[in-house]
Amino acid sequence: MDDVTHGARLRATRRAAARPVIDGRLVRLGERTFGGHAVDPRDPSRKLAIELLVDGFVAAVARADDYDPERAAANAGDDGHAFRFTLDALEPGSVVSARVANLDLAVGEPLLCADTPAEPLASNLPGLVRWLGGLRFAGWVAPRNGEAWASLAVDGEIIAEIRTEGWTRPEPPGDPGEAVPAFDTHLPERFADDRPHRLVARNAAGEELIGSPLAFMAGNPASAPMADYAPWRARHPPDPPPPFDGEIAVILVGAGAEDVTLASLETQLHPDWICAALPAPGPGPAFDAGTALAFLDDDASGARVIVFALAGGVLRDDALLRLADALFSREDAAVVYSDLEVIAPDGGTWPLIFPAFDRERFSEQGYCAHLFALRPDAARHAVAEGADDLYALFHAATDDGAVLAVPGALAILPRFDRTAAASLLAALARDTFPDATVAPATSPFFPAIHLRRRTDADVTVAVLTPAISARTAATLASLRPAIGHNQAGAFVVTAGDDVPAPEGTRLVATGGEATRARLVNAALDAATSGLVCIIDDGMEAEDKDWLAELAARAATADVAAVAPLVVGRDGLVRHAGTVLGPDFAVAPAFADLAGRDPGHAGTLAVAHEVSALAPGCILYRREACLRAGGMDEVRFPNFLADADLCLRLRGKGGRLIVTPHARLIDTRRASAFRGSGAFERELRAFRARWAEALPADPGYSPLLALDAMPWTALADPPRDMAPRADRLAAMVDVPPGF
Repeated sequence: MDDVTHGARLRATRRAAARPVIDGRLVRLGERTFGGHAVDPRDPSRKLAIELLVDGFVAAVARADDYDPERAAANAGDDGHAFRFTLDALEPGSVVSARVANLDLAVGEPLLCADTPAEPLASNLPGLVRWLGGLRFAGWVAPRNGEAWASLAVDGEIIAEIRTEGWTRPEPPGDPGEAVPAFDTHLPERFADDRPHRLVARNAAGEELIGSPLAFMAGNPASAPMADYAPWRARHPPDPPPPFDGEIAVILVGAGAEDVTLASLETQLHPDWICAALPAPGPGPAFDAGTALAFLDDDASGARVIVFALAGGVLRDDALLRLADALFSREDAAVVYSDLEVIAPDGGTWPLIFPAFDRERFSEQGYCAHLFALRPDAARHAVAEGADDLYALFHAATDDGAVLAVPGALAILPRFDRTAAASLLAALARDTFPDATVAPATSPFFPAIHLRRRTDADVTVAVLTPAISARTAATLASLRPAIGHNQAGAFVVTAGDDVPAPEGTRLVATGGEATRARLVNAALDAATSGLVCIIDDGMEAEDKDWLAELAARAATADVAAVAPLVVGRDGLVRHAGTVLGPDFAVAPAFADLAGRDPGHAGTLAVAHEVSALAPGCILYRREACLRAGGMDEVRFPNFLADADLCLRLRGKGGRLIVTPHARLIDTRRASAFRGSGAFERELRAFRARWAEALPADPGYSPLLALDAMPWTALADPPRDMAPRADRLAAMVDVPPGF
């Protein structure tokens, strides 16, 4: 009996020690990109570390914890077992293989590069659907027979066929430049009933998309499409403004239809108003200053508020009351403006939603100067000093106190001569910055110019890389024309102490762990110039003018940092700054728009301010960064380091600017780090420090939704509708470890 028992134990021990079999696949996704999946069938929840070998030598290590669309499509349960590598260099005849790190367990079959073509995963997949919260769904579809659309069914009922209207990058796609047709839609409001529902999404060939069927439950819709603006506005009427005691004077400027505006004044809730339509001395929103002064000193001498508007605009019935209420909401308020609406050719109404006052955007677009209110003394003083158009008048008022934005449209913007208006903006720019150069630009709805100030500031370019590679050389090669053109210094920052420097380039070796915060701080310490341009390995320049544009934006002392518009190889926007608030965190602004898309209300057509910038390429004012303490290497070593530093710079009065007049290409794969333990730790610390700032980004209106795709949907319901200044909520100084 004892022998039998002992034998059984021996057999059990031998079976347990048998080598496990890995369910895995290795495929070639691009010229230097490889990926696949790796699962331990005995423990599917385990995330394996994978080594990629080239000709038998380990070239890279990654964890197999990314989204795996093939396993998801096959309903294989946990779909977080994908891995992906992009090598810096690869010889045509190399053999590439993969194995589980430290266990010598093969993953898939070795690949002979000369005989293995790229096999982009996205091309063989039907598409993907995601729930963004509330009634909003987004995703992508693979074209079938030349058609790219998705049908959506809820609880067995076909709701809609959605045409794709843009592009996105699937995760994981093939090469970093691959893009697929994307859709973004909202379900009808009847499904916001706090009951569970089941959505099925299919492509044009009837193939079910990855992620479908998808269970969801929606109460408050959370967001509404821009196309539903009219019913959204009717659903969320603003609270009635309080009565105002006093006369309001209205001055109409421009060559528009005055009778249209006068008719809208007749329906105002505030009946005590007086109006003057000033003669237009020429095209554009200009006026005769003498006539304006005579009206202010005579007929409007008893007015408590002066409203300036474009002739031909239609004012909402509460417009005068809301402007007056906002102007007197703060003692230091000097000028107030509101959102606007435009009428499409088919008669539909669309919103132009503005941020809190953006000085950079105003200088190039004058976006907020087409309906605004001043105190009488300020209006008289500005006109007497020579302000004889709406842009010069608004600009003069900004020197007298706070500028407040009133959320919600108070008028319909009329058509006007934008070319003539741009000439007025250019004249104001030359008066304000005599040494600046001004060029015409293009923007929908508003005039636009490209204003470039002169600067003699020294600039240093610091390229960050965890390790020197062929990609580092490619980045440096693309940057050198701008570096030489601007006589800028340049160096490479990397980890390690014993690495060869790229030819002709100074090397700064940090030693220790190659975290982003450590590399950036090392670059700031090593530089001696006033401006330091931090560029990630993998960024490439389109031309030699981008660095001069960034430096020119930083010419004024209150600018703390400037970033270009960053696009991928596919031409789609990677980011144009960030928006605070989505997922109680930060999200890239205007991601996946076409690179020349002007963005909402023309925001991307001109330089503009944001509350935080995204890593990739940021030109920092070195002194401002050092005063702020540099990057926080303890709380934010990698993912949120730039956002945290930017918010601290903003808190000290620094302005952060994104300029579309400089464009850089990010050749790397779009990062997908959310969900990792390291990111979640940083996010908890970020939320604790910036809890008050995240829901109230001054650069993002309370009328816009806080879901994963900012600037694309309306908040349903809107958030705080109080008048807003360009002021960021203070940080909470949470001690380390809490």
